Amino acid sequence: MRLLFASIHSDLDLSSGAALATRVLLELLAGSDMDRRVLSAGVLDHERGTSLDEVLATLELTVRRFLAELGPGRSAEVIDLAVKGVRLALMPTASSPAERSPDSRQSRSSGPMKNRERCVW
Repeated sequence: MRLLFASIHSDLDLSSGAALATRVLLELLAGSDMDRRVLSAGVLDHERGTSLDEVLATLELTVRRFLAELGPGRSAEVIDLAVKGVRLALMPTASSPAERSPDSRQSRSSGPMKNRERCVW
């Protein structure tokens, strides 16, 4: 059996109760034969604007970084790592705090779904 947890919020956010609860649940399933994976962006709840790189450094985790091809001439950084048997694929974002995130107009003007094209990676 496979379980994928996907969220825009980072699963490694130590300041988020929801992220911590999700992490505990996935770790509790460690005894099962279930393939548990997380796909998330780098959005963090930290009020001071902590970056995903700072969180990774604090946790002292071994990570692998690569570029995922999204289509002709387009790619996105992906961070691949494992935490207590749970595989994570993180896609860093430019900013975590909501006040610095793109507004709806900016979001529509860029990104992989601009013209409803399909993202494959």
